[in-house]
Amino acid sequence: MSYAVPERQKSSPPEFTFQQLSEAREAIHGIALQWMLDRPSDQEALGALVNCFGEWCRAFDAFQQKNSQLLAGAVNKRALTLLELQKRYLATHLCTVDSRGDDDETVWDEYSSQFNEMLDFAEASMQIYDSEATSNKHPRFHMDTGVIPILFAIITRCRDPFIRRRAIELMTWNPMQEGLWNSALVAKAAQRLMSLEEGTVIVGCSNDIPAAARVQGISVYAGDERRVVLRFSQPLGSWQELMNY
Repeated sequence: MSYAVPERQKSSPPEFTFQQLSEAREAIHGIALQWMLDRPSDQEALGALVNCFGEWCRAFDAFQQKNSQLLAGAVNKRALTLLELQKRYLATHLCTVDSRGDDDETVWDEYSSQFNEMLDFAEASMQIYDSEATSNKHPRFHMDTGVIPILFAIITRCRDPFIRRRAIELMTWNPMQEGLWNSALVAKAAQRLMSLEEGTVIVGCSNDIPAAARVQGISVYAGDERRVVLRFSQPLGSWQELMNY
C-alpha cells in the first residue's frame, strides 16, 4: 500500500531489505526515535531523515508484495495494520516540519483527513485482535505499544471534534494495556484535555478552538494508587491537576 512521503533533496539513505515483520518494525521505530530525540532542524539532517523514511516505505511495500500469502494470519495482519498506522503518523509529523513554528498548534488543522484515516487503521487492528480473543471485560494486555499512544497523540493534535471523540471511543469500548499505556487512563486524560480546550463553546470544526486555548503540552505522572498527576501547558501558562481513574 503506497503512501505519500515528504520530498527532500537527494542524499544517500540506508537501503532496507526486510525478511520478516520484526525487521520492519525495528527499523521504523529507530527512525521515529531519531526524530523524537534529535528533531533535526537543518535541511541536510532533516533531508537525510526524510529520505531514510522514504526508503523504509519502499522496502516495506516491497516486503508486503513479496510475502502477501505468508502474511494472511490474524497476528501478521494486526502487525501489518499497526505498521501502516505508524507509517502514516510519522509521515504526517515529517510533513509539518516546515510549517510555521513549533508552538503553533493550528498547523495540525490541515491534517484532519490524515488523522481520520489513521483511526481507520487503529480500529482495524483492534478488530483483528477482537476476532481472535475471547470476549471479556478485562483490559487486554500487550507487551508492545500499539494503538494507544497514537490515539492519544491524535487527540492532542487534532481538534476536529468528531475525530477526537471517535479516538476516545475506540479506547473506551476496547480496554487494553499496551506496556505502560492503559487505555482507560489515557482516555480519561484525553477527555480532560478536550474539555479544557473546548470549554463551553460548541465546537463544529478545528477552527472553532482559538490558538490561545490550545494545550501545547500534556504530561502524565504516576501519583497515589488509582491517581495520576496531569501537567498541562498553554500559551498563557502551565499548571497541574490530580486525576482519579
